[in-house]
Amino acid sequence: MPKISILMPCYNSSKYLERSIKSVLNQDYKDWELLCVDDGSSDDTLAILQAYAKQDERIKVFSKTHGGTASAARNYALKYINGDFTFLLDSDDEISKDYFQ
Repeated sequence: MPKISILMPCYNSSKYLERSIKSVLNQDYKDWELLCVDDGSSDDTLAILQAYAKQDERIKVFSKTHGGTASAARNYALKYINGDFTFLLDSDDEISKDYFQ
């Protein structure tokens, strides 16, 4: 079963973040890792990410100084991926539970 690395850049996204993470947690396909990069948020984004990472070891959280673009946060996470495939998911997006099937 191939592993999927999901890259999620996050910047001041506390309003939608939990819905996005829950859509990944609810996947029928279970062989994934979620790499979340907090890009210097000034809201509760980092705290939310850390709480979910404590609940599920497939969620990995990184924090960096604000770079101004989602692509910089995604590029930051590339060196940490362990999957066979990479999927880009924004912190305000949701996916259906059978998305990776």
